[in-house]
Parts: sequence; structure tokens; C-alpha cells
Amino acid sequence: MRKIIILLLIILLNSFCFAYSAQDLLWAGYLKIELDKESFLPGEEITGNIVLTNEEYFPITNNTIIIQLATGTYEYPSEQANQNIVNEIILENNWVLHRNRKFVPFNIVAPNSGGKYHLSIYSWNQKSMFQGADSIFYGAKTKDIVVEGEEEGRVIIKRSSTVFGEINQIGPIGFPVSPKELFPAKIFVENKSNITKQNLELNLFVCDWSCSISEKIITKKEIIGKMNPNEIKEINLDLIAPEIPSAYEIKMVLSNNGVIESIYSNRVIVSGGTAKIRKIILKGLEEQNYSLTAVLGGSPDHFAYPNFENFEAILDVYNNENIIESKQNEYNLIKTGEFFETDFVIKEKDFDKICLRIKKDNVLFEEECFITSLKELVEAEKIRNPKRINVEWSYNEAGKNLEIILTKEGNLNSRLRLIDFEKSLINEIIEQEDSYKKSFLIEKGVYTLIIDDFDAKRQQTIELLLGINDETEINLGSEIINAEELSCTGIICQEGTVCDTQPIISKNGDCCLTQCIPNTKNNFESMELFPLIFWLSIILLIGAIIFLQGSIRKVRGRKK
Repeated sequence: MRKIIILLLIILLNSFCFAYSAQDLLWAGYLKIELDKESFLPGEEITGNIVLTNEEYFPITNNTIIIQLATGTYEYPSEQANQNIVNEIILENNWVLHRNRKFVPFNIVAPNSGGKYHLSIYSWNQKSMFQGADSIFYGAKTKDIVVEGEEEGRVIIKRSSTVFGEINQIGPIGFPVSPKELFPAKIFVENKSNITKQNLELNLFVCDWSCSISEKIITKKEIIGKMNPNEIKEINLDLIAPEIPSAYEIKMVLSNNGVIESIYSNRVIVSGGTAKIRKIILKGLEEQNYSLTAVLGGSPDHFAYPNFENFEAILDVYNNENIIESKQNEYNLIKTGEFFETDFVIKEKDFDKICLRIKKDNVLFEEECFITSLKELVEAEKIRNPKRINVEWSYNEAGKNLEIILTKEGNLNSRLRLIDFEKSLINEIIEQEDSYKKSFLIEKGVYTLIIDDFDAKRQQTIELLLGINDETEINLGSEIINAEELSCTGIICQEGTVCDTQPIISKNGDCCLTQCIPNTKNNFESMELFPLIFWLSIILLIGAIIFLQGSIRKVRGRKK
């Protein structure tokens, strides 16, 4: 029995190492909320920044941030939480370079009612979760705020009573329906204020995956009208399911005279086979040799687990709304719960939009289009990792002539310094030139050539041995560079932070000319650990096989 348990544990470990899980659909990175202040007047703008940090080795090209303003307490699952969402904004088309971060400013108007509130923040990269999922109120990043003044009640959508489908599904868990099937909705609203509300209306939207990142497929408006204080109303609706299998958010927005009173969602799973585009990665930014990798997933119908056969993924590359390149990959099968990668090489160098579509028998099952902001990405990459200055030098000992040649793609915009043991011999600023060539009369000896690249914010330090051979005695002195020349003009990063560009050597330490960011080395320890787990599992598997073979031989020996 003990041997069987050991074998099962080894198999479990190996399955952990080799499985392609939903975690692979997540993006490595995080977001942070920075508010300008935390107390506001009624109707005042709440302002701040969402800090997006991308820890992947490829850029984020189409990020969406959802900011919800709510009363009560955020809790998952949402159906029993006392949270009530009273406002929402969406920030679209955000991009971040690989291994970098970006500040996305935002403003959302504080409500006229005072009290304690919080911001719930979610974020998607296409259909990949970057921070939680607003469609099911999962994994929000929250921040508390206060609005001064007296707290007033609102008309709310009663989460614990509102149900959808024949099974009376509470909350955005998901219930199954067939394509185009009619299903009921019972939505309960309650006036928790002490005044009569006169012009209430309920707007309902059905969207693929999340209404924050997809077009509204179905819209429905229900006029509620007047509600007295503490009154509860039941709203009965019949809805028709979309035709294409997928997971759909059913979003409810309750408003009074155009002002939002309450927001909530449910979720419906339209049964059937399909393929979903779960992650899109644009590669080749540094070399401007582009390709696209997409992770496709099977149907979200986790009730019937259908297969999807004989379909194709079509990539269209656009510039100014014109298709300039198309590619197509064909596939035999994808199962529910299965994921795989597919690649497309993009030959074009100048494009502004990419669309990836899933089709079968000329029917569109899935579509992801996004603006690439390619020119901004390329320019940002050039600024972050500009071309290095190429340095060449030669020395004619007889003529004591030192020739220095500098070249670079684009303007040099740099400083050249030649330093001996005690003083600076040459100090020149080079601007508006792509090449530099100059000769200097220099005695033989040991010198330090320093090139400061102002664009790249990098420094090259080259030791020059002019006319020196193994038999020459050189007094190296106590100082190689002029300390005053190399004082830090930027900042010295504190413990736990690193410079987001290559630091420059100075007498104060590593000098950062841009900004210091959190050192995320520890976040990658789990990634670095993977090869260890991989080889450990292989060793354990081999050991188990040998162990079992020995046991089988012993059993056979006993039988004899």
C-alpha cells in the first residue's frame, strides 16, 4: 500500500509540472492605486493614477482598466456582499513596455451623498485577467475613500434575491442555456432612501465575456418609474440567449434621472462547442520583426464539455482601416478545458490595428480586435533601449597621436572625457551629429576614456593603454577618475528598488538618471524554480520505475 501511495504522489507531482493550466492565461504583473487625496467633497473629482507594472518579457498592447465606486464592503463571491456600485469608468487602450511600468491618470466624480466609499479596480489584457474579473466581481484591488457630508440611501439591486434562468441562479456564477433559448429574469430592487424616487429605469446589457471589453449584443430597458421609501419591486423579464456559444455577462444598471443608483451582474453560459482567444502576445518590438502568439481555449461550457472541430483562426493586419496582411491557421480539434498556442508571422512593419477571428463553416465564433499603438511602442522602446554608441580608437606612439571615432544611429548627443590619474584632459559635448572623429596629442600612459550617452542614459568606460607593453613600468596612482566630474546628478536608488535603466557609475554609487522602481526579483523566484521542479520530477519518476521493477522481481522470486 505504501508503494502505491508513493507512486501516486510522484505522478501527481509530474502532472503539476507538465500541466498547462488557466494560470498560464494570466499576465505577470500588478497594478497599484495612487490617489491624490482620500477625502472629497460631494460632486468633487476623485483623481489619481493607476500604476500598471508589466513583468512579462513582451509588451502589454491593449489593456483595459475598470474603476468602480461603491458603498459597503467588497467581497467575493459577490451575491452575499453588502457592496453597492454607484459609478463606473473604463480606461481603454493602455500599453506598457515589457519589464516596465506606466502611470495611467484617472478621474471619477464623487457622489452627492456623503459617507464611506471604496474604489474597486479590475484590469484585462484582451480576455486575459491582469487584475481580477469585473464580470464576476473577482479579485478586485480596492482603496477606501471618504466623501464628506450626510449619507443618503439609494435604490439598490438586491443581489441575494435577483435570479436568472429556470434554475433561479443567484450571482454571476453561470447557468446553461441553449443558443437562442428564452430564459427568465427576476430582478428585485429596493428603495433604501427616505425619499420617493420618481424616474427610475433599469438598463440591461448582454456582452461576450465582459461588457467592459466587448460590444453589447443585447440591450433592454425597463421603466420602473416611482418608488416610495423602503419599497421593494420585482421586475420580471424574458431574455433570448445569443446564438454563438460562449460565456456572457448580463449587466444591470439601475439609474434615477440619469444618475446611477446601483450596478450588478449575472452570467449565462450558452452551450455548445467554440474556441476562445484567451491571450494575445505581440512579439519582436525590439528588432521590429513582428509576430503574434495567441493562446486559444476550448468552450467555457463546463456543463456539457463539448468539443470544437475543424475551425480556423484568421489574422488580419490593418493600417488606416485597410487590411494590409492576412494569415490563416487551421485546427482539427479543441476540447473544453484545453489550451494551446498558435503563432502568426507578421511581415508588415507599419500597422495600427490587429484582428484575430475564429471561424467555422464561414460562421464567426470569436473576434478580438485591438489598436496596437505601434508607433508609440517603437518610439518608447528606442528611448528605453537606444542604440549604443560605437567607440573606436587608435594610437600612433611615434607621433603621440590618439584618434577617437564615435558612431551611432541618430544623433550622438553625448559627452567625451579622457582622464589620467589626477585630472581631466579632454571634456567635449557632442550634439546633432551621427559620427565623430578627432585626433589628440597625448603622451603614452594609462588613461580612462568615458563616453556619457545622454539619450541612452548609459556610460561606457574604456581603459586605454597608450604605448604600454609588458616591460613598461606604470605608476597607477591612487585615483583613476576625477571624483568631482563623476558626482551623481540623478538619484541613488534605495534598498529594495532598482533603476529602470542602466545606472551610471559615480562617486556616490550607481547613479540613476530616470526613476527607481521596486525590485521584483523575488516575484520571479517561482519561475526560476520551475526547472528545479522539472528535473526533480524526472528523477523521482525514474526512481519510482526502478523501485517498482525491483518489487516486481521480488514478487516473481517468491512465486518461484
